[in-house]
Amino acid sequence: MQILIIRHAIAEERDATRWPDDSVRPLTKRGMRRFRKSAAGMGTVVRRVDHLLVSPFMRAVQTGEILHEVNEWPAPQRVGALVYGSPASIVEALQQFPRDSVVALVSHEPTVSDLVSILSGGGLYRFRKGACALIDTGRSAPAPHGGELAWLIQPRLSRLLGDQGIGRRGIGRS
Repeated sequence: MQILIIRHAIAEERDATRWPDDSVRPLTKRGMRRFRKSAAGMGTVVRRVDHLLVSPFMRAVQTGEILHEVNEWPAPQRVGALVYGSPASIVEALQQFPRDSVVALVSHEPTVSDLVSILSGGGLYRFRKGACALIDTGRSAPAPHGGELAWLIQPRLSRLLGDQGIGRRGIGRS
């Protein structure tokens, strides 16, 4: 299984007067614009996605919708474990997918960093908003320490790839 782990794009600042319920806090217009470029760049290095799972928080849902629109990935499916669960519960949720699947997850910090660390067997990772990492478990089911960090791309690089227009062509697509 290949697991693409993505931190949501740049969201509005926390403000209890504007968003008393933090789960409805949206992406900024700038965050959406920049993430469209990042999404296009991600499309250059990710050949296919079979399942796109997102936290039910608005900023993660919006990030997933951009990935769906830009890369024609599957429509985002909201999964509570991506915001409320532990990395172990997320690993357990991944068990339902075939081992040859490519599953993209959109979540928050510290969940994304913790998940990469647990799946790859350790390490500290800094995920900027809009960053993504690929964990490869081969043909094995996801398990703690059962995967390998194939790469971690910060948003500046994925935007650069997107700016080059490469994402539109979809390198590696049939």
